[in-house]
Amino acid sequence: MKIPRLTESWCGCSLQTGTKIISIVSLLGKLLLVILLSITCAFFNSAYDGPHDDGKYSAILAIMIIWLIASICDSMVSVLLIMAAYTQRPNLAKPWLVVFMFSLGIEVIVFISSLVVGDLRVAILKGFGFYFWLVVYNFCQELRGTPLLGADYGDVERAPEDPFLRPSYQSS
Repeated sequence: MKIPRLTESWCGCSLQTGTKIISIVSLLGKLLLVILLSITCAFFNSAYDGPHDDGKYSAILAIMIIWLIASICDSMVSVLLIMAAYTQRPNLAKPWLVVFMFSLGIEVIVFISSLVVGDLRVAILKGFGFYFWLVVYNFCQELRGTPLLGADYGDVERAPEDPFLRPSYQSS
């Protein structure tokens, strides 16, 4: 599987700058979602007009709580991505890459259905999501000097070894 190689982010920005922007926007979006979901869960009981003993009420509340927990986890992963972008440590970005790819995998259904229905706005936003993943992936690959998922890019220089990851028993 060949993954497209990017050498710069949008508008000619470096991959590191693009990753910083993506990580900050991602964190702000997830924190806003956490706040909105918390408020919704807190006031859901009084706002729900239907009978509370049927399965719909419990199911909707359970879905919102699961979504809230997932958004909190996404926020933590976005913090790791910010740390990766500023400290240039690619291992800190791996959780974001995995979580974001999992989310994109689920959202492929939304992407395809939005194309079928003709809602191009949603389809374009999902396309940007994949591009953001590519920017962060290529930033990590650039720092490591080797492909993360086994893609072959030819002559790629290796990044210097991270002194923080070196075991303490090795001499400098």
